Amino acid sequence: MAMNWQLILENLRTEAIFSRLAGTDPLSLAHNPHIAIPFLVVLAVLALLKMVRTLVTVVSAAALWFAVVYTLPKGEGFSLKDLGVFISICIMILAFLIYVYLIRSD
Repeated sequence: MAMNWQLILENLRTEAIFSRLAGTDPLSLAHNPHIAIPFLVVLAVLALLKMVRTLVTVVSAAALWFAVVYTLPKGEGFSLKDLGVFISICIMILAFLIYVYLIRSD
């Protein structure tokens, strides 16, 4: 049985990854124990080893994914409220990353 490398490389394009992430519900993954338990173990190991920057990067990526999926509308119309919530979440994530990477000294 031969592997279809063309299909594998097609699925690894940035657009394909973003479209799959946008179509996946983060809360359904959080309720799946095969995904939630290893994710929590990785977070706990990062916290115990005091790998703060890696921990913050992983958590902020997850927060940004939640913000994209739950605040941006799926259709064509944008409401000002949804856009304001998304922008404020992005500003909070950016402020947190700036604090951890630039201001905080370890």
